[in-house]
Amino acid sequence: MDGLKFVRHFDSLRDASDASLRILEVYAQRGAAKISQKAGFDGNKVVVVLDVDATLVNDKDGSPIDDIVRLAQAARARGSRVHVVTARLDDAEMLADTEALLEELAVEYDSLTLAPDHARDSMAIVSLWKDEQRRRIAEQEGAPVFLSVGDNWSDALPLDSVARLGFLNKVQARDASKHVGDVKASLFRTGSGPTLYGLKVPTGL
Repeated sequence: MDGLKFVRHFDSLRDASDASLRILEVYAQRGAAKISQKAGFDGNKVVVVLDVDATLVNDKDGSPIDDIVRLAQAARARGSRVHVVTARLDDAEMLADTEALLEELAVEYDSLTLAPDHARDSMAIVSLWKDEQRRRIAEQEGAPVFLSVGDNWSDALPLDSVARLGFLNKVQARDASKHVGDVKASLFRTGSGPTLYGLKVPTGL
């Protein structure tokens, strides 16, 4: 996380979605293969990872978060490989519910991964499990995860303690203080690992 750098803060999820799509398009057209090689991969795919709760749907009432749904749809339509990684419990009922939800949202995806019970014991364990899944996806695709979208830092970064979570919140607040208006989302470079960029949306949507 030492190399973490904020690219931009946004007043609205619509602006965050539009900016993310522009970056994805530039990456696909100009730099995917080169950046993949620099990251230790040999592919030229554009890989996007998405969370579900408080990212694609509202955590409180289950309603769609339209701007992030639109981001997922547009990324897929433009040729990105879309993978969904969620801490929802990996059992038959929840898998069926999540597949039905994604179908209802018209979000097409290349893989859907739910968390086994042992990976849900704490924030740190969930975080490390999600990092493992992003690494697995990157290896499978032969390309780094270009963009990971979620309401938690752990959707793009490995966090092994509450202290690191607090540190990131402080760093975001300090950097966002230069921004005029309420910050609804932040785009950042991770600086290391299998994920290049993260888009953090507000927790608790």
